[in-house]
Amino acid sequence: MYKNDSNIPITLAVWLASTGDYDLQFNPDVYSVTDLLKPVKSLILTRKIKAEHLAPESKDLADIAASKLGSAVHSAVEQAWLTQLKPALQALGYPESVIGKMRINPAREDVGLVDGIDVYIEQRTARKIGDKFISGKFDFVVDGVVRDVKTTKTYTWINGSNNHKFMMQGSLYRWLNEDIIKADHMCIDYAFTDWTPLQAQANKDYPPQRLLEKKLELLPVDVTHDFVLEKLAEIADLEPRPQDEMPLCTPEELWQDPAKWAFYRKATNKKATKLYDNPSDAYDANNAIGGTGVVVERTATPKFCTYCDASAICLQADAFRAEGLL
Repeated sequence: MYKNDSNIPITLAVWLASTGDYDLQFNPDVYSVTDLLKPVKSLILTRKIKAEHLAPESKDLADIAASKLGSAVHSAVEQAWLTQLKPALQALGYPESVIGKMRINPAREDVGLVDGIDVYIEQRTARKIGDKFISGKFDFVVDGVVRDVKTTKTYTWINGSNNHKFMMQGSLYRWLNEDIIKADHMCIDYAFTDWTPLQAQANKDYPPQRLLEKKLELLPVDVTHDFVLEKLAEIADLEPRPQDEMPLCTPEELWQDPAKWAFYRKATNKKATKLYDNPSDAYDANNAIGGTGVVVERTATPKFCTYCDASAICLQADAFRAEGLL
């Protein structure tokens, strides 16, 4: 169920509330690549909700808009490759000698046997580890390189906060598809939703254009394999335990920015005079005016909780709600 507290118009609300085309149904013996990259408590509690058919917390449509927009871009890019490849490449000026070599989703046993440029699109594969299966579906593999289309804000490029997560995702895809993913790097194909040319001119760290590629080095396959074994062992150890014995999600896992300390020159001021990264600087500023001001700690919102399907039954999320952070 969804809430529409933002009063999103019906034309867009229907699109946001639609189920989409996610093709992996819950199975207690199957873990997706996305599962393995979640905080372990979130992963276990989310699977508990699905296994016991509990009702997840209702989400507001506004909270899933960014994700649905990303899915829409994925679908559009995929359909262009599947239905409009030749005319698109001709419009881009590629010669027929190159266009003729493009092969979409060829038989995997033919890889390397035929002179061609192999492109695999949205293929799901699985690998068995003990009595469990790891499943994943990549966006693209183009000529041996795994590529992932990401629709996001420019902050992701500037901060690099998701580089490790994206690298792990690509490494797991290679671990699942060693027969077709041959490169030691992956490419993130960014589409920035908030890009502006003025910022690009003024800030050297800002992405220079709206659509941009970023290369990330992948982990060796054996290191990725060890990661999978360790994650499955951690899940097996924690799954039977009560929630209060599970490790808390870290600020990094919660996409929670460091706290700030707001200094108000007057207690009656509605707007802070200045924000500080540590309390000592804020209190020094207050002491400099004789201690007549006010210092208030501002704890950042744990943004991941708003996307986590386990938020409704999570004790840590309950504590955040009690603090007014959610």
